Amino acid sequence: MRKRAAHWLQKVQLRINRPRLALLRRACFALLLSGMIASAETPLAGRPLAQARGGGGMIVNHVVIWDGAEERWHPLGLGTDDKVFATSTRGSDLFIGGWFKNLSNPDGSQLKESFIARWDGKTWTELGDGLNGIVYAIAATDTDLYAGGAFTKAGGQPANHVARWDGEKWQPLGAGLNGSVYAIAIDGNDVYVGGYFFRAGGLPANHIAKWDGTRWSPLSVGPNNWVHSLVMLDGTLYAGGMFTKVDTMDASYIAKWNGSRWSRVGSGTGYWIMAMVAHKGALYAGGYFTSPGGKPARCTVQGGGKQGGGVGGGVGGPGYGTGCRPGQP
Repeated sequence: MRKRAAHWLQKVQLRINRPRLALLRRACFALLLSGMIASAETPLAGRPLAQARGGGGMIVNHVVIWDGAEERWHPLGLGTDDKVFATSTRGSDLFIGGWFKNLSNPDGSQLKESFIARWDGKTWTELGDGLNGIVYAIAATDTDLYAGGAFTKAGGQPANHVARWDGEKWQPLGAGLNGSVYAIAIDGNDVYVGGYFFRAGGLPANHIAKWDGTRWSPLSVGPNNWVHSLVMLDGTLYAGGMFTKVDTMDASYIAKWNGSRWSRVGSGTGYWIMAMVAHKGALYAGGYFTSPGGKPARCTVQGGGKQGGGVGGGVGGPGYGTGCRPGQP
């Protein structure tokens, strides 16, 4: 199965542009993964689910929680009916976004929630009337939740690819973007979004823009291709993705913004960055690369904001997400 999928992917790579290729690869990876784990016997909303077994033999559907003390996985109700692409937390609440339209609670009751939902530790709840398209990015503050993706409506109202949930209703961020949002980072009152778009609030903005609560603004000329991940570290915004230039400067798939100008992050990476996270003053990145900063690292790297370095032996395949939990170096 995997060989056939890989052969097919190689053939279509010649006929598809690079931004769409990344999404295709991720979709293929998800299909391969669903083929390697147990197939569902219990349908949710009339369709079979991809499932995986936790440490206690339970069934989980697309979303799961890891208990570090018990060293085992736990299901969140009966999960979702399709893929989860983004998560964020606030207090004891977990927010998820993705390609799903139905969820199931522990008691078997079903919730029809379009592309985004909240888990309060016991049950799934809806966020208004949800969104009308896929959610790729979520970021939570103490009071608000921001969602970005391929949608054009939030709560039934126009909201182009990004919206804010204030706890009661969805709000647009001005005129929004003219293309999909794949990353969100928040710094005080400023909301940074990255993705595959060329205008923000009607103004030219190449793949990255800032919302200050009132209006959109570009970050200089910006990257020359997709931004897939954004992270704030020590007051600096880091952007990773599929770009090779920012403004007129060479920048191999990663760059940083200090509030007024872009600069390189070491010598960058050898290929696309798909995910980043900041932890204890270090920046972790995952993607398709194999030689960040001139050093072998097999798809996962750690940097202190200056120079990339390997994290153990890395991983043997593409990195689709990065993360760490408190207590890890």
